[in-house]
Amino acid sequence: MGADVRLTLVLLALQAWPGAVRAHGDAATSSALGSIDLLAFLALASAAAIYARALRRSRALRPRHAAAFAAGWLVLLLAIAPPLDAPAAASFALHMVEHELLMLIAPPLLILGRPYAALAGALPRHSRLLALAAWPLRTPPSAAVALHAAALWVWHLPRLFNAGLESEVIHALQHASFFWTALLFWWVVFRRVSSGVAVLCLLVMLIASGALAALLTFAPAPLYAGATLHDQQLGGLVMWVPAGYAMLLAGLLAFHRLLRASPA
Repeated sequence: MGADVRLTLVLLALQAWPGAVRAHGDAATSSALGSIDLLAFLALASAAAIYARALRRSRALRPRHAAAFAAGWLVLLLAIAPPLDAPAAASFALHMVEHELLMLIAPPLLILGRPYAALAGALPRHSRLLALAAWPLRTPPSAAVALHAAALWVWHLPRLFNAGLESEVIHALQHASFFWTALLFWWVVFRRVSSGVAVLCLLVMLIASGALAALLTFAPAPLYAGATLHDQQLGGLVMWVPAGYAMLLAGLLAFHRLLRASPA
C-alpha cells in the first residue's frame, strides 16, 4: 500500500473520531453532528485526500512538507472537535485556546505543507479551480493584515461574540473568518519573509492582538455572557502571553532572515 493511501486512511479514520466521541460521550456531546460540523469534517477529509493524492503525483512535495501539513490538519481538527469545542462553549479561556489554534498554530503549519503545490499536483494544470484557489494568494500585505486584525477585533465585540455562543451558524462564521484571514496573513508573512514587509506585518498584528488581550485582561467586569471575570482574565492572558511570544518569535526570525538577505 502506497504512502499516500496510508495517509488518506489514517486521516479519514481520525476524521471519524469526533462523531464517535459525540455518539458515546456525555449528554453535552451525545447529539448527532450538525450540518455545519459535518461540512467542516467533510472539508477536512477532502483536503486530506487531495493532499495524499498529490504526494504521489507532485515532485515538489517532500516528507517534511507532508509532516507539516498533517500537523496543521490535526491541529485544525483538534480546534473544532468536541473534546475541545464542547467545553469551550462554557469557558472563555478554552474558547481563546481554540481561537489561537485556528489563527496561530494551524495556518503556518498548513502553509509549510505547501498546499497550493499539492492542489496543483492533484488537479489538471489548467483547472479553473486551481486558478480560483490562486486568487487569494495575490492579496496585498496591507489588506491581509487589515482583514485579520478586523476579524480579531470585530468578533470580540460583546454582542457578536455572544451571538456566536447562541447560534451555531454565527459561531461557524466566526471560526471560519479567524482561520481564513489568518491563512492570508501567514501566507503574506511567509511570502515576504526575506523583506521588511513580513516584520512589519507581524509587528502590526502583535500590537493589535496585544491591545485586545490587555483590554480583556484588565476589564473591570465580564464582557461576555456566561464568563466570570477570572475566566475572562485567563482568556486574555492566553491571547497575550503564549500567543504574543509566538508572534514575537516569528517576528525575530523574520528579522533575522531580513538581516541575512541584506547586502553586506
